[in-house]
Amino acid sequence: VIFDGILTLTHGANLNLQGSANITTAANDFAYVYADTTTLFRVIYFKANGKSVVGTPIFSVNKNATAQTFTTAVEAIVSWSTEVIDTHAYFASNRFTPLIAGKYLLIAAIRWASYADAIPFITDIYKNGVSHIRLEHDAASGAIQSAPTITTIVEANGTTDYFEVFVLQGCGANKDVSGDIKGTYFQGYQIV
Repeated sequence: VIFDGILTLTHGANLNLQGSANITTAANDFAYVYADTTTLFRVIYFKANGKSVVGTPIFSVNKNATAQTFTTAVEAIVSWSTEVIDTHAYFASNRFTPLIAGKYLLIAAIRWASYADAIPFITDIYKNGVSHIRLEHDAASGAIQSAPTITTIVEANGTTDYFEVFVLQGCGANKDVSGDIKGTYFQGYQIV
């Protein structure tokens, strides 16, 4: 399909779009439409303006200097306000949903604004709503900005698999994850 102007494609029960997000087309953008079933169609979308979504999926997101507060003893998702790179539009609503099957390298760094002495905190990369890999780190006290990095290689099926970052802290009080773009980020790309 070649688009001749603006059209909104809406992700839903019958239309599977990249990143599970709606797409607004422009003139000369194009898409391949596949019938997964008689009622579900998959759209692989390409922009005509040079920002093609072909090639290796790569994403990089950060908090854009906005801190996020986490309640003690409650594991919660990390939100990402800024997409620096999202070559295939697979990142949306704080999750990476690659629609190309393969193995992906994922990296997450979480910088806490301050922490209590020798209290562990946890960073998880979730796959499909369940912890896939976990990093537990004991922080030093004071205003030190601790920023451990967690890295994993994961397999994605190219249809329903998605990935998110969660954290858990046990300080006994609310604590902030820093919005520092150099210390709090989530990145990934397809390696095979």
